[in-house]
Amino acid sequence: DLMTVEDLQFRYGIGKNKAYSLVKCKGFPAFQLYGRYYIRREDLIAWEKKAIETKVKQGGQRLW
Repeated sequence: DLMTVEDLQFRYGIGKNKAYSLVKCKGFPAFQLYGRYYIRREDLIAWEKKAIETKVKQGGQRLW
């Protein structure tokens, strides 16, 4: 199941600029195809779990 940047905006309640910043972050599971960014839902869920674990280990620092 593929998600778009717009789906990401809705999921996180963020704006377009923040969503594009996020998909361009190193380690974020997005890829570009014909000029558009896509995120596999399964990869995003795995990234979220890893990010939460990292955040807990770092004492609550911002993830992005």
